[in-house]
Amino acid sequence: MPVILVSGFDAWGDLSANPAWLAVEAASPQLPSDWEIQKIKLPVSWSSAFEQLRDAWSYDVEAVLCFGVAPIDGVAVERIAINLAEGSDVDGTPPPHPSVIEDGPAGYWSTLPVDTIHRALVAAGLPAKLSAHAGTYLCNALLYQVIDHALWTKPGIPVGFIHLSNLKSPGSVDQETLARAVELAIEATLSGEGDLPQDLIKA
Repeated sequence: MPVILVSGFDAWGDLSANPAWLAVEAASPQLPSDWEIQKIKLPVSWSSAFEQLRDAWSYDVEAVLCFGVAPIDGVAVERIAINLAEGSDVDGTPPPHPSVIEDGPAGYWSTLPVDTIHRALVAAGLPAKLSAHAGTYLCNALLYQVIDHALWTKPGIPVGFIHLSNLKSPGSVDQETLARAVELAIEATLSGEGDLPQDLIKA
């Protein structure tokens, strides 16, 4: 039975509970009848975030959707991961190398149906946008590593990253809306309505 692996990050900084993980945990998407969902909470750690995701990545995983927070009001569907790592993690540790993967390509395209996801979010009335790239912090690194891993192990499956509001700005959506965004993103990912040619994986 195919599995969609969905992740959110654990608490960090002044977030005693990470809205991304709370949204993933609360989400109850309508899955195709033959699909299962597996959820995992990842540490905000350069050394172990991707490793824990990879350990949970079984042969049955046919889609991977990762979530994190950013200082935005709603939802940002990320299109590109760049091979650049900056910033200290929850333990105050910097990345081991300025590149996410040494000698890797400058960037990778998300293989999610990003336009389909964006349309679904907007149609539901959520403040959503397409984002050029996922930044240079752990969210971006996770996206880069996930795409790279999929490319070598099961090329062509939909994998990607979506930023959710950290709920700190006055105009932010609420936690319930973030959970709905996660549901819609998962449902759109598994809808079969792809919109990104799979030969455009490398940026």
